[in-house]
Amino acid sequence: VDWKALALPLYPKLIKHPMDLGSVEKKLKSGRYAAVSDFAADLALIWDNAHTFNADGSDVHQMATKLRKLSEVQLGGVHGPLREGGASGGGSASGGGGASGGAGCSG
Repeated sequence: VDWKALALPLYPKLIKHPMDLGSVEKKLKSGRYAAVSDFAADLALIWDNAHTFNADGSDVHQMATKLRKLSEVQLGGVHGPLREGGASGGGSASGGGGASGGAGCSG
């Protein structure tokens, strides 16, 4: 999250460990996730940050709740190391669609 460009001066005070979908995408493409659990932890951090920074009931808060549930369902049975072409151990870590660091739903 580019909090300076988005004029969000409280962001670094409230969010101690920033993460956004653009960063997750870069980490995936560069092979920086050793395991599915590392990828899932970064996704959970995005949703946690979105809930922390955005008011309960706001569009962003609600969307983060929906995306958390979706990511948990999609990754629920996937374990093990990440490798080229998906995850080993029973599933794919890719969820379809592009990832971007959009202003509102990033955490």
